[in-house]
Amino acid sequence: DILLWDFEDTFFNLTLKETHFLEWINSSCPHVMFIFKGDADVYVNVENILEMLRDRESKDDLFV
Repeated sequence: DILLWDFEDTFFNLTLKETHFLEWINSSCPHVMFIFKGDADVYVNVENILEMLRDRESKDDLFV
């Protein structure tokens, strides 16, 4: 999906972008268990993420 809002995508609008993203997730994907948001300049070890998610208690809140 491509999400598009009516503001300039600049460093100073990062908070605005994150707020819009979280509002969209809450309204469009109310039953998802996990959300992963990354950037092109970040390395992601998917195996480690999956291992961490498997080992956690389902009742625990998770924010990393």
